[in-house]
Amino acid sequence: MSRRERTKDFVAQIIPVILLGFYIFAIGTAVNSTFLAARKCGTNSACALALHSKSIEGVNLILNVVGGLISALVITELAITQPGELPSAKLIDRRMTRSSMQLRKLVSTAYIVVWIICGVTSVVIYILYPTAIPAPLSEFAKAWLGLALASAYSYLGIR
Repeated sequence: MSRRERTKDFVAQIIPVILLGFYIFAIGTAVNSTFLAARKCGTNSACALALHSKSIEGVNLILNVVGGLISALVITELAITQPGELPSAKLIDRRMTRSSMQLRKLVSTAYIVVWIICGVTSVVIYILYPTAIPAPLSEFAKAWLGLALASAYSYLGIR
């Protein structure tokens, strides 16, 4: 493998990891903001809204754009995996080093695990703190629940 191909592979593998980091950061920030609003504002939704407007401005963009991308990748991965098999990265038909194949499988598995953990967390937060949850996390939780059902149907081969 030439140096140019190795550099291209490295960049192709690091970008998804960076995006996953943004995704985790956005979910964590929104969940933290929910706990803060619940503690400071109780059930006063106007107070919670004011608190969120100051603390999580950029989270909405990350949840919409990066969250949508990650959801699409996870659903695609589950759709192309045969029921009963473990999802893993589908490798392209060129020679790859063993470590490169393992890294792709690791990143693919991390996407699925993180997507599930963040999604379940957002749905639980939505249920437990309906008046304190920021709007971006609330919308994300609703969308994630629908996408989780669609991906489960796809993975299980239910038509």
